[in-house]
Amino acid sequence: MIHSQTTHQRFTSLEAFRGLAALAVIVFHAGSIAALQGYVDGQDPYTYWGKYGVHLFFCLSGFVICYAHFDDLGRPEKGPHYLWRRWARIWPLYAVLTCAQVVFAIILNGGAGITTTKVVTSLLFLDFDEPPIIMVGWTLVHEAFFYLLFLVFLVVDRKVSAVGFILFLVVQSLIEFSHHQSEAMMGWVFHQLRWYFLSGVGAALLIKYLEDHSRRHLLLLAGIQIGIMLAVMLYFALVDSGGQLGFERLSRALLIQLLLLFFVWAEKKNWIKTPRLLAYLGRASYSIYLIHASVIHHGLIIFGKWNRERVQEGIMPVMILLAFFSVIAGIIVFELLEKFLARKTRSLKDVYLKKFASN
Repeated sequence: MIHSQTTHQRFTSLEAFRGLAALAVIVFHAGSIAALQGYVDGQDPYTYWGKYGVHLFFCLSGFVICYAHFDDLGRPEKGPHYLWRRWARIWPLYAVLTCAQVVFAIILNGGAGITTTKVVTSLLFLDFDEPPIIMVGWTLVHEAFFYLLFLVFLVVDRKVSAVGFILFLVVQSLIEFSHHQSEAMMGWVFHQLRWYFLSGVGAALLIKYLEDHSRRHLLLLAGIQIGIMLAVMLYFALVDSGGQLGFERLSRALLIQLLLLFFVWAEKKNWIKTPRLLAYLGRASYSIYLIHASVIHHGLIIFGKWNRERVQEGIMPVMILLAFFSVIAGIIVFELLEKFLARKTRSLKDVYLKKFASN
């Protein structure tokens, strides 16, 4: 996940969305972890909705990457800078926390389930078929793939990237029609979660057009994206009733796209003011996201060993307390570790880029 920041403007409304998305995911995992440990029977419907926070994260990623690097499209020399920013944003903290979790697993249970292959695939975002060491890291596998896909569009000609964007939408639609996510690489490349990234990209294109109405091709591209998604939804609604899940998925993606478009434009026009607390939670959301599940999981185990029956009777206040602790833990990681790693990677940035240029 990435900061909602560009070289031109920092959108605090998007940071607020990131904060809300992080809180939603915490709600979902609080319910699922309680069910996993036998305190409730299945996922509570009041917590299940929190899973949609991940979809919001993906849309935000699509928007911010496209908006921040749109002017770099068709300029291969910008590739090293782009790669550095993306790597420095998600990998250092994730790598440190992954290694820490490996150490804890070895200390607590002898490293059961931890193999060298699993460590390597987790660190390289190659866990396509099974969860990485950090449970929520599966989303970063999709995130890293989107970064690499955007890099392809960045290094080719702008017209080629526009055609590639449309072709990707078309193939994504054909995969959606099949109601089947193949285990083959083709099925993974055009995974159903790509719709959320594509919606974020579409919102960024529309904002770029609203900033400069002479860029009519951006309006055309965004219109094609929205049109294709609406066409797929219409097909599922009128022709293929078996595509209910696809219909719901695309409708969510378009709704989030509309929300992003509205709030970003409202912020640019100074129509709204973002709550500072939500904006701060958005800045800390990556740390919160990576650490919260472990805090809730181990916290519930500790409470259960103390008095499982009492915890069972008051599971709701216990989960609220653990969710609160997970946010606090995430903020601590953000302030002490994530910011420290960010400073260190910034100090290495010039060395990396100069070395690349000299080669």
